[in-house]
Amino acid sequence: MFNLLILPSEEQLKRVKKQYPQLNYTTITSFLLLLRTATEISTSLDKFLMKYNLLQNRWLILVMLLREENKTLSPQDLTKFLGITGATLSRLLESLDEEGLVKRAVNKKDRRAHEITLTAKGQKLLNKIMPDYYDAIEKTFKGMNETDHKNLVKLLKMIQAFK
Repeated sequence: MFNLLILPSEEQLKRVKKQYPQLNYTTITSFLLLLRTATEISTSLDKFLMKYNLLQNRWLILVMLLREENKTLSPQDLTKFLGITGATLSRLLESLDEEGLVKRAVNKKDRRAHEITLTAKGQKLLNKIMPDYYDAIEKTFKGMNETDHKNLVKLLKMIQAFK
């Protein structure tokens, strides 16, 4: 979360630049706007998901399972895709399992392994969430045309390539 609500002005940054000459106004402004925008979008997503008693990681697990042809993934794949620890995943899966949204089972081919499957109840919940989710995304990006979207994706990929 990036909580700076009022970004520095060009004048303020020029004063700071006197002390730190490597400061580039355009770069730092782009960076701060990107952080601020990401925080606002994440906060909006949290509010949206709360209507369905979900937080981002619980919802993302359901979405990861939805994308799979057999609606099933291993816990290892889920931790890799979400960038979370096994302990965190276990807590998330426990609550999703208790609510009947996923089913945890031993893998039939390898009894040492486990698999997580999206249940009919989980699918039903996603069927309620996802149309509204996609509508909300469209509203977020209203006013942008296809070229704008392609340019944004290109720029964001450039930034990610340098991390």
